[in-house]
Amino acid sequence: MKREFILVPLLLLTPLWAELSREQIDKMVIKIQDRRISNVDVDFDKVKPPFIVVKQNDDGNQTTSLEVPQKKLEWSLNAIMTDDTQEGSTAFINGKWHKVGDEIQGYRLEKIRADMVLLHKGDRDIRLFLTKSSKIPQIQFAEDMQTDDKNNSMRGKI
Repeated sequence: MKREFILVPLLLLTPLWAELSREQIDKMVIKIQDRRISNVDVDFDKVKPPFIVVKQNDDGNQTTSLEVPQKKLEWSLNAIMTDDTQEGSTAFINGKWHKVGDEIQGYRLEKIRADMVLLHKGDRDIRLFLTKSSKIPQIQFAEDMQTDDKNNSMRGKI
């Protein structure tokens, strides 16, 4: 309780001990409002707008268009689980599991194979390949799974 009794008056009296007067602060604000001059010598009339694209037509004429730069798409294929049918196959792309028909960043997942997926958008196809890494084991199970009676577990080929 004593602590709060001392702390509150100190906080209220702090503005009285400020080193700058109101006139000094006003002068500083006026100085900041003055036009600033850049240290870089740039002729802004010669700078090309970054969003205007000049294209050459087949007839030789040039056309300009306004295009917004698109974010570069980044893809990461980390795992694939295949099935005999395309419907049962899934792929781990950009941190999420996807199946055929899913849309990822505007692209439709068309095919999932054992080592590759195919993404399609308009007239563009993207193929992502699964890279083999020594850290990720390749697991394949045999068709005739055997049960270990002692542990009641399944065994397969690795």
